[in-house]
Amino acid sequence: MSMTDPSNAPGPYAVFSRDLQRAIAECREAGEQLALLVVQVDQLERVEGALGYSASAALADQFCTRVGQMLRERDHLHHVGDRKFWVILRATRNEGHAVLAANKLRRIGREPFRIGEHTLKLETSIGIALFPQHAENAEELVRRADLALVNAREDDLPIRVYAEDSTRRIAGLWEVENELERALEESEFELYYQPKIDLRNFRPCGAEALLRWRNPVRGLLGPDSFLPIAEGARKLEPITWFVLDAAQRQRCEWPKLWGELPVSVNIAPSVLDAGHLIDYIRGSMRIWGSQTSHIMLEVTEDSVVRNPKQSFAALAQLRQKGIRVSIDDFGTGYSSMTYFKEMPADELKIDKSFIQNLHRDEGNRHIVRTIIDLAHTFHYTVVAEGVERADVLEMLIEMGCDIAQGYFYARPMPHAEFVQWLSDYRVPVVQRREAIPAAGA
Repeated sequence: MSMTDPSNAPGPYAVFSRDLQRAIAECREAGEQLALLVVQVDQLERVEGALGYSASAALADQFCTRVGQMLRERDHLHHVGDRKFWVILRATRNEGHAVLAANKLRRIGREPFRIGEHTLKLETSIGIALFPQHAENAEELVRRADLALVNAREDDLPIRVYAEDSTRRIAGLWEVENELERALEESEFELYYQPKIDLRNFRPCGAEALLRWRNPVRGLLGPDSFLPIAEGARKLEPITWFVLDAAQRQRCEWPKLWGELPVSVNIAPSVLDAGHLIDYIRGSMRIWGSQTSHIMLEVTEDSVVRNPKQSFAALAQLRQKGIRVSIDDFGTGYSSMTYFKEMPADELKIDKSFIQNLHRDEGNRHIVRTIIDLAHTFHYTVVAEGVERADVLEMLIEMGCDIAQGYFYARPMPHAEFVQWLSDYRVPVVQRREAIPAAGA
């Protein structure tokens, strides 16, 4: 939509458009700089969903009132759209001046707001573009402030000033978003599997499903290179449904030499909180003839402790339906010990950063031993991730760790190779639990 043709634009946008054009014209004539800040407040959407539109509108009005009190008479604030606010700062001295204003806006948002019986604080993401440094006209200035906002959110930063490479970077992200759509339609995703070994008997006791994207141009991609983009593009749910379906279908093809091995699937916080995860899992189970004991959902500790009340409720509901839960990357969160007795989980996976240096870091050995002892006190199964050495495995067995996962036994492998691995694996003949099998034996 052109900034110079507001006739088809919504009323608030048309007013904002005219105000910005007039401010730019006056700043150009006076030889002044102007900063345009776009402020996004995500809580407004959540408040509307939980408390209704009137509560969301009241919260937006309170925010506007507070911001208006901070602005100078020559500055202007516009609420355009459900979650976006545009701030026009006249006679801005430099980029630092605009960033200072953005930080003040963020502090205003974090001051408590009262909506009925509820007290809320707002977290904001802010993009900044400057006239004439970044754009000479209103339309381009809006576009570049928006690009800065997108960059801020992609990098998980509160504030971002437009940079020249933003356009290329965002264009690249859009390109990947389009490719993700094609990948879903043309089955370019596939699962790799890494076995988990029971340290009581050295038998395979399950496997973790790990997503890969076989992109026809970029090659084989790991999840870290595309899942954050997928989440921003709202494609994380369909990708998760693919993983759940494929994992259960392929699990049916595993040889039964070691019994009915469960498969572990990673679940992002946004999918966990979506509300229909249980229904999808149960529907998928009916299709593939799976039981709840055949699947384990993994969520990272960090994602759980960010919003423990909501996450614990969602995890508890899963467990009430018989679906087992694993807390991944355990030990990296700041509140691990606090939640030990309350965590609605069956399994804790100690983060590999503690395991890989276990043989030479006494501090890590104390931490791992403490986690294992406490976990067993509260009846959690303990998995050590990132096991790569025989001496590390020996230490874990001595500490009483239940399960090992890592390169010592096998790297993640495509499904066909994993099926062959299960067929070829041989349990060593040992007389005691402390004996260590040869890697891959």
